[in-house]
Amino acid sequence: MNVASWVRTALAFQSDLGAAAYFVPSLWVPDTEDGWAELNRDIHREAVRCNGTDVDAKALIAAVYPGWKSLKSPRSLLSPLADLPFEAVYVQPLRLRPTRDGVEKLVRYCRFLQEARDLGLRVIAGRLGAFGLLALSTGAGVFDSGLGEAESFDLAALNRSRSRARKGSGGGRDRRVYLPRLKTTLLNRDLEPILSEIELRSRFACTLPCHRHRGFEEFAAQRRHHYLRTRLDEVSALAALPAGGMRIERVHADLLEAQGHGRVVHRVLTARGISPPSFDHLDRWLAVLSRIAESQIAA
Repeated sequence: MNVASWVRTALAFQSDLGAAAYFVPSLWVPDTEDGWAELNRDIHREAVRCNGTDVDAKALIAAVYPGWKSLKSPRSLLSPLADLPFEAVYVQPLRLRPTRDGVEKLVRYCRFLQEARDLGLRVIAGRLGAFGLLALSTGAGVFDSGLGEAESFDLAALNRSRSRARKGSGGGRDRRVYLPRLKTTLLNRDLEPILSEIELRSRFACTLPCHRHRGFEEFAAQRRHHYLRTRLDEVSALAALPAGGMRIERVHADLLEAQGHGRVVHRVLTARGISPPSFDHLDRWLAVLSRIAESQIAA
């Protein structure tokens, strides 16, 4: 199947399902110097040609899947998109784990998003979890995230075959619960000792409708409802501020507060002989935010 036929089939499939916009199929680009980048340009141009000709005209959303080398050369991937009538660009690096990746990689990623914004592209950042708040403050227009899951992406891991499915995954102590004051999604087995300590549990009481009339015992049971309500609340509060410095200041203050809560959790659980979860990503996220703020001031 050639590029034209492939793109036409993909858009027609979405049209038949009544999609409000077309998500243009794209290929990963590990390196802007290989042939994948040029093939992607052909796909994007063909999607523009098909829209309103071979299929009903609708908004087009392009996708960009950069590798580490591509993240270092944002304009080579993004400039061709800026010349085409796309409504937005969805950015999903081939491997991004915000709670584990180093400062340099996360800074590169945020600058990639900023470059897209500066070219006039509306940015959708993919699979970020709480790091999406940093992305919103530094360049992204919106971000996506699962309800306590899908907070990172690793194409290689997705492509590896699994010999057997994990039994019991997604339930019991493997359930993941988001604590906004820690800016961290915890496994239920790490959450239980925190909520069992009176000194700690009051710090993380949820006043949103998901838990207003429920006890701490139902925290994990209501985790998806809680995550959705909490994330909407966080994003709404950030979006209400003018873009730029005020958003960065707000996220910076929230991360400092989360860092303080993390230190208390570490101290209390360690004193009880309980191994505490790691909150090292908060240190890295603060470093990322500082680097981005410094570059904006310099500019």
